[in-house]
Amino acid sequence: MIAKLRHLLNYRMAFSSWLWLYALSMITLVVLSLLPDLAANTSGLRYSLPFMIALVALALFFTFTTIGYFRSFMGRIERFAQSVAGGNLQTPLPRKLDQGEVARILNSLNDMQAQLRDTFLHLRSEEQSNALLVQAINQSTSSVMVTDLQARIIYVNDAFVDNSGYQREDILGHTPKLLQSGKTPPEVYQKMRALLLQGESWRGELINKRRDGSEFIETVTITPVRDSDGAIYRYMALKEDITEIRRAQDSIERLAYFDPLTDLPNRRYFLDQLNRRIAHGKRHKGTFALLFIDLNRFKEINDSQGHVVGDQVLMQVAERFAAQVRSEDVLARLGGDEFVLLIDETEPDLIMGLAKRLMSSLRYGVKINAGSFEIGASIGVALYPRHGTNSADLLRHADIAMYESKRGQGKMVIYDRAMSEKVEREVVIATHLQAALREGKGLILNIQAQVNLATGALSGAEILLRWEDELIGAVSPADFIPVAEERGLIATLDRFVIEQSCLTLAAWKTQGQRLPVPLSVNVSMGLFEEVDFIQWLQACMRRHQVEAKEIELEITESGLMHNPAKALEVSAELGQMGISLAIDDFGTGYSSLSYLKQFNASKVKIDQSFIRHIEQDARSQTIVSATISMVRELGMKALAEGVETDAEAAFLLQQGCQHAQGYKYARPVLLSEFANRWLPRH
Repeated sequence: MIAKLRHLLNYRMAFSSWLWLYALSMITLVVLSLLPDLAANTSGLRYSLPFMIALVALALFFTFTTIGYFRSFMGRIERFAQSVAGGNLQTPLPRKLDQGEVARILNSLNDMQAQLRDTFLHLRSEEQSNALLVQAINQSTSSVMVTDLQARIIYVNDAFVDNSGYQREDILGHTPKLLQSGKTPPEVYQKMRALLLQGESWRGELINKRRDGSEFIETVTITPVRDSDGAIYRYMALKEDITEIRRAQDSIERLAYFDPLTDLPNRRYFLDQLNRRIAHGKRHKGTFALLFIDLNRFKEINDSQGHVVGDQVLMQVAERFAAQVRSEDVLARLGGDEFVLLIDETEPDLIMGLAKRLMSSLRYGVKINAGSFEIGASIGVALYPRHGTNSADLLRHADIAMYESKRGQGKMVIYDRAMSEKVEREVVIATHLQAALREGKGLILNIQAQVNLATGALSGAEILLRWEDELIGAVSPADFIPVAEERGLIATLDRFVIEQSCLTLAAWKTQGQRLPVPLSVNVSMGLFEEVDFIQWLQACMRRHQVEAKEIELEITESGLMHNPAKALEVSAELGQMGISLAIDDFGTGYSSLSYLKQFNASKVKIDQSFIRHIEQDARSQTIVSATISMVRELGMKALAEGVETDAEAAFLLQQGCQHAQGYKYARPVLLSEFANRWLPRH
């Protein structure tokens, strides 16, 4: 009772309860008002009682109808609310002939329904957009991470999970420090924090690690996320794994700066380092040395064994050179068999020591699956700033010194000005020689007789080329022959001499002066190596009607050993044609007896360096005697070059040498003079 009274006092009773209380109160008041009449049993009760009963009935009727209307009204509102709560915002609000406050309430509910419907549709649209956004983020190949202001991770997408190896439960609540590898420079993080604190975005590269410890590189863009008031309350990181891209870039960069065969720096990288050294030297007055290294006899290996074997040789040479230099030195491969080296030392003794170590690394040749190959190195040196203050001059001067080294049998050579003057003269010689070959001017054939030592009769004749240029004057064969070899002109020069020699033989025969012995013509290995040499020679001889027995080709011993396999092949073909072969300058090369006996040679010419003053030189006597005996045993003729005295001739004759050539018997003369003396007319 007290509780109900409290509810009543606090206006917490239901509306129907209030109506019943009101009706009961009215009935009670009516009954109480009748009690005096009932107690007095007056006649007025007879008149007032029906009125009172009608009043009570009216009160009850009003109560019942009011409660019914209220319950219907509330039922309609309840059903409407349940329908709206169920999500059906299109439910029409049941309306009757409602008036007054009820009508206003229903109208307000109707307005509320419309607003709820609009809000719901807007929220549903946003929800669909957000769902689509979340789906897109989760299916994105880029990693997405969201953190709060304390850098605690509150969201990651599927790509992040796949790339990092961390499951969501492992990473959520942690900070991105969990991913750090320790290899990203600290200043990167400092710049990142500074920009984010200023409310700006940051973009950069981070080296992170996955859960399994493997490292990866990613580009990261971190953007502050702001609420509707513009305050930052989240940070979103968009991450892209670029590990493979960076590896590909590194690979491309390595291909750009490193030689793929030897894994040494290439020309581009070396020139960059050389220019850096020069710039540093100019600022700090520094010095350094540039070594230009060229391999000896590598072309023979490459030509005879093929490029695969040549590449294997280069790889092994590069490894040996790299083992002799320090980490601060720059060893590079310029191309082919050319290497370069930058070192800080400029003292000749220190450079010489390094050069000796490099050469010694090849002392015992190179052994690969294809066999063992002898190989050496020639080294030229240019010093900064003494020999040049730019990369072009330093490289050119080191190259010049290297060629001088090659001429000096592989010794290290430091550049000096005289070498450039020599090279400049060689350039002039090469230019004028090309013009002479093209125009046929200035090149003159001389001829020197060869005699039988025992009888003094003519046993042969050698064609010797002389050159008289209009501008530079007479040029010695000792000057222009090496230039022709180095510049690739020697084969053209050989063809010119052979053509002119055949023309001379034909002219003599026309004049009735037939040469009774073969005419010797010097040729080079360069001509032997030309594919069409044999066919060209046959055509030339047919063109001038020269027989095979009238020609003898001379090639130096060193020329033969330049490419022994090719020399053997060509000598065999010459033998089949009936053309004899003579080996010139014997004793100055490095031929082996196994090769010598295979050559189709009919004559061996002992170099004049062994003949000069032979009567006073016991060692030369021994060498010459052994050579003569060996040549005779092989069924060849021995011819001594440069014989000038009776004593030399007597010694040679005593040792069994059959033929000689030299000033004692005849000097080189013009073709006409030789014909007048040695060729009688028929």
